[in-house]
This record gives sequence, structure tokens and C-alpha cells, in this order.
Amino acid sequence: DGVWDVRASSDVTRLAASGYFSGNLTFTGLPTILSTNSEATGTMDDSVAMDGFVVALDSDLAPIWAKRWPESAVGASPWAVGRGSRCLGVEFDSSNNVYGIGYRAWGADYENVYGVISKMASADGSQIWEKVFTDVQHFERATISNDGSGDFFVRGKLLTTTGVATAANPTPFGVSCEADTCGLIARMTSDGSLLWARTVEGAAFSIGYFTGSRLELAA
Repeated sequence: DGVWDVRASSDVTRLAASGYFSGNLTFTGLPTILSTNSEATGTMDDSVAMDGFVVALDSDLAPIWAKRWPESAVGASPWAVGRGSRCLGVEFDSSNNVYGIGYRAWGADYENVYGVISKMASADGSQIWEKVFTDVQHFERATISNDGSGDFFVRGKLLTTTGVATAANPTPFGVSCEADTCGLIARMTSDGSLLWARTVEGAAFSIGYFTGSRLELAA
């Protein structure tokens, strides 16, 4: 289990954190959360895939809400990209709603993962929307725009694709990539629509490797 990202809101009244867990997860004063596979099978050990989590806290670090996201499918490989789903990044919008980004493990093979993005309500973490991209290996970090547009930037990694919807790729990100894997930086609107994307060929060969730094914006 671990924390992957921490962000403060622009008004410094909230903190959001994200990461991954197996078995159960408890924040003081909130109900215990069970991982999807543990809840389904009753097993709480390394034989089940992990889930991601997102938690919002106040300025004194008292938990406000926490939720299991993204969830690994029941039966997903416990070794898929580091043992299941993870929320690799969080960010606030101007209303203190929280964006979560990462990947979801959905199958029994190591590379059966999809890139996912969700927007969660400030008050209780309820899902405003979720986007699943079947040709994205993962999203790592999110950064809110500093121009007042409400847009946000993400980075991550694509699978080789034309960006066209097919039976095997039903919800593509819409970006082409000629290499086996491509690094990705994109700008998206507050409803999760893609504005533009840039790819960098020669990204790491394995989807199990992530980098720690965020996207930073010029003044």
C-alpha cells in the first residue's frame, strides 16, 4: 500500500492524496473501504489485485471523504503493472472538485490495463464523470491550467494505436503513435474532452515504470 500523489487546493483549505491499497483501508472517522477483489472473495493478501484510492482532507488533515478508485476488475491479475489499479495523480479545480488519474487493471494478463480519469465532487467524492481510454497504458500526473480556463494537463503513456475506435480499442484517446509505446502530454477540458496532445516516441518499454515529477507551467 502507498501514497502516490498529494495536492493542495488553491485556497489552501483542502488537501487531496491518492495511491493504492489491498485488503482494507481506513481513515480516521470514515468507514473502512475494502478492495474490490477482497470484498468479492474475502481474501486480503497478495493474491488479489490492488485498487486505487483518493482521499480529501481539510487544512488540519482531518479526512472529509475517501473512495476506492480506480477499481480492479474481479479476477484481474495481482501482478498487472505493479499488482493492480492505481490512482497516480490528483488535482483540484477552482471549486475544489478533485481530478483523479491513473490506470485500471481489467484482465488476467500483466498488460490488461486502461488509462482512466475521473472528476469527483468536492463535498463527498461522488463521481461527476469518468473517462476510460482503451489505448492509454496509464496517466501519471495532472496539473490545473493557470489561465482561468478550467482546463487541466495530464501526462502518461500510449499503446501503439491510430487513435481510431475499433472492436479491440472501443474508447481511444484519439492520438496516433507509431512507436511501441509513446510518452504523452495532453490538455483537456473540465468535462474530460481532449483539446490537444503531444507524443514522444521512445518511452520506457514497460508500463510498470513511472516517474515522480509533475508537469510544471510557466508563469
